[in-house]
Amino acid sequence: MRKNIGVFKSLVYFLNIIFYNYNMYGLNRYVCQVLEEMRTCTKTLNFALIPSLVEEVQTMVNRMEMALGDLKDLQELKNEISTKNKELKKINKELEEKKAKNEPN
Repeated sequence: MRKNIGVFKSLVYFLNIIFYNYNMYGLNRYVCQVLEEMRTCTKTLNFALIPSLVEEVQTMVNRMEMALGDLKDLQELKNEISTKNKELKKINKELEEKKAKNEPN
């Protein structure tokens, strides 16, 4: 029985490590989480992780900037398509009017 408790404690310890690392170093981290980790590093005077955390924040912010740029480009493209469709309808209407004038009755 005592051996099973030791195995259980080891398993719980192992799972805690896995979930802690998953939450800390998972793919779905927010910039605020990384900044909080930087603050923890400065509080504990552990500066070894700071360069990698700075790079991680830089990468995240670059991706956000690129996404914002892409959204702006898509909005501009949507507006341009709308404008061109209006111009096309106007040209088609003028063409139909010219055809109607030129057709003999």
